[in-house]
Amino acid sequence: MTGDIGARGVAGIGDEDLEDVVAMELPHHGSVSGSASGLRAFVERVNPRVVLQSTGPERVDGRWDDWKIGRAWYASAERGGAWVEIGIDGGVRSGWVVRE
Repeated sequence: MTGDIGARGVAGIGDEDLEDVVAMELPHHGSVSGSASGLRAFVERVNPRVVLQSTGPERVDGRWDDWKIGRAWYASAERGGAWVEIGIDGGVRSGWVVRE
């Protein structure tokens, strides 16, 4: 999970550390480099199948739409909690937490 990873944390991650990453928490508060391009480069480098985005309602807009292509994307401000399950066989399931 990379919520507040920061630029130094990103710099310390080697490509070999990212080989099996299938899910990530989207860094927030500008913590990657303070710029959208730095954040996008990090997401593209990780290339997760599932993204959990902990964010307020002001960030639930079209700015992420092209980043979402090809991956499941869950923003907490849209519908609350989400979950990811990675099976022993490598299968990945994810979804919204259903409130009863």
